[in-house]
Amino acid sequence: MALRALSSLDVVSEEPAVVNEILHAVEQAFGPHGPGVLLVDNLYEGFENDRLCLFQGARALASLSEDELNELEFPELQYAVGWSRGREKFSGVLDLNKGSFYANPLHDDPAKKRTRLHKKYKHYDYKNYWPQQPSCANVEMYFKKIGRYINQIGIHIARHCDLYLQRKAGEGGNLPSLTDLLRVSTAAKGRLLHYFPNVENGSPVRKDNDLWCAYHNDHGLLTGLVSASYYEDDKHVPTGKCPDDAAGLHIMSRDSDRAQKVSFPPHCLAFQIGETAQILSGGLLRAAPHAVMMPKDVSSLSRVSFAMFMSPNPDVSLPLPPFADPENALETHPCIPSLFERYETGDTVGSFSARTIKAYNE
Repeated sequence: MALRALSSLDVVSEEPAVVNEILHAVEQAFGPHGPGVLLVDNLYEGFENDRLCLFQGARALASLSEDELNELEFPELQYAVGWSRGREKFSGVLDLNKGSFYANPLHDDPAKKRTRLHKKYKHYDYKNYWPQQPSCANVEMYFKKIGRYINQIGIHIARHCDLYLQRKAGEGGNLPSLTDLLRVSTAAKGRLLHYFPNVENGSPVRKDNDLWCAYHNDHGLLTGLVSASYYEDDKHVPTGKCPDDAAGLHIMSRDSDRAQKVSFPPHCLAFQIGETAQILSGGLLRAAPHAVMMPKDVSSLSRVSFAMFMSPNPDVSLPLPPFADPENALETHPCIPSLFERYETGDTVGSFSARTIKAYNE
């Protein structure tokens, strides 16, 4: 899938001509017929080096002993803080294909930023736990630096989404400001991901499917992605290009069962819209199903990536706007658990998220 990147300088611009161009790009990317992904380039100087440093930390983290990793696991927080592998389910099957590390890049202790705590969703308020091993010494610094930068760009993209929605829905649309929801949120989560090679004792392992990560929609408001890095036989692939054409991020077409591979270079970020934005916009913005495919020919290939999930606070109400047709606004691709079964009138971000996580785990 060929995608044109927007300059970060244009994304933060308020020049009318530039804004009009960005609004067109938002509609093309996130509208009902778009691919669901928007690229941004011209990032800060040194970004590519910081990305590699973060990914080196991810590989060091994934290589820690079982006892060391167990110290970073928090089942009482639904594994939404710290490390996990084989704890998440897709279609009822434990996912051993990837390991992940969650933390909040914006607030080390989110509870200190809030006047009222989220008693039902305490993982949103829980403090970060960073690995202390020398091999992982730089994880915290680069995790925070990149996560905060993605959040800054993401808020500007949310601003353009608001302008696009105002034009589409009109002044009487009664839509909340996505920008404001993200600006005041303490619920952001960064996720550092390590996808393990499909080998065991040196031999390829037969899998029931070819997915590193199964098809899903992000259920937050906006997700920022760093370009993945690949390692073959434990050696970094320096070009940034995956040596196996099958492996990597794939996005499902909205109008068919055909998926397209999405690749973007290390000097770019990719942004995807989430189901929270789809609901709040009445379907004017649409989440797109996506998955990460395993390699077909290079079984020793591993993958490292970073995602920044931007979401409103869990106590924020999640109403459909008055103009919305639920049949249209909650439309979901057949490969995804139906929004009609996951969304209920009166939902908050927290209750919708909890029901969504449960649906994917069943």
